[in-house]
Amino acid sequence: MWGCDVALRVRNRKASELERALRFTNFDRRFKLAGELGRDIEICNCAISGASVCAIPSAPVSDPGYRQSLSPQDLADEYDLDSVRLSAPDMKEFLREAIAEAAGSLDGEAASYREAMKSMKEELSACRDRIEELSASLDFKRSELEAAEEEMDELAEKISRLESEIAGLKKDAPGPEEKTEAEAVPAEADSGEKLKSIFSRDYKALMAIIKEMKSSKIDFFVDRMFSGKEDPDVCDGIVDFLKSDVAILDMLCGVADGDRAAKEAAFRSIVSMMHQAPPPAQQSAYLSAMSDGEKVLELSYNEIISRVEADIESEFGGFRGRIASTSSPSR
Repeated sequence: MWGCDVALRVRNRKASELERALRFTNFDRRFKLAGELGRDIEICNCAISGASVCAIPSAPVSDPGYRQSLSPQDLADEYDLDSVRLSAPDMKEFLREAIAEAAGSLDGEAASYREAMKSMKEELSACRDRIEELSASLDFKRSELEAAEEEMDELAEKISRLESEIAGLKKDAPGPEEKTEAEAVPAEADSGEKLKSIFSRDYKALMAIIKEMKSSKIDFFVDRMFSGKEDPDVCDGIVDFLKSDVAILDMLCGVADGDRAAKEAAFRSIVSMMHQAPPPAQQSAYLSAMSDGEKVLELSYNEIISRVEADIESEFGGFRGRIASTSSPSR
């Protein structure tokens, strides 16, 4: 039964849930869930302060899988909280009551009746304007979606082209005993050619796609942890190394092709980050959650990291082994 003890227990639980919800990278979901949990905490504060019913209108938390993740005791507490919620006023009922009240006062008050009708017309006009505004917004979003689909097609072509380029580089690479003219080229010039490729526009487009995939996986594992579908330690381990991957991609994407000083600074930052970052963890759980297309992107990420490692090795001796893929599908 709802009371101060139950309210205190519910408030503490929802405060913990709010802290976890703020880790979502999906802004819309994080904003909505945080608002609902914060509202429920205020309802609990009313009960704890001695008020039997809180005047804040509310509805149960709408996030998918929220209630399924609760223990039996927490679920019972949630039902007790539902028993003291105040529903938001129904707009149709509100208008119906307003019309009835206006009609009851019409005896000798035609002017008041006309004023009420005018107010209703204004409300209807405002609703019509809002519908037109939403319709225009929907058309705009539809055009944005079509443009995004075209952009994805272009990026898919770039990925295919880069995969072919990588396969060609592997095929054409000289063996350990082969002698080529490249051996006579100074190390600095060879590194500069690699840098030009890794920071090209096509590679940056590929890195942007990989970054988006890894960010979506962060949301995926935070959601599984929040809903109780995955062990929190497993999710934390995966989220930690994915955040490191995203940070490395941010650094690489921010370097202009040809800016040698910026490249050197980015490489030093990556080496420093890898000194402090934890080793990749929970690889089997991570790989099992990936589609075939995502695994292709992960392999492309490993190719990029390998090329960065080679550039660092040639530029800064002594860092061998510091840079390596943080998440390889082959593991």
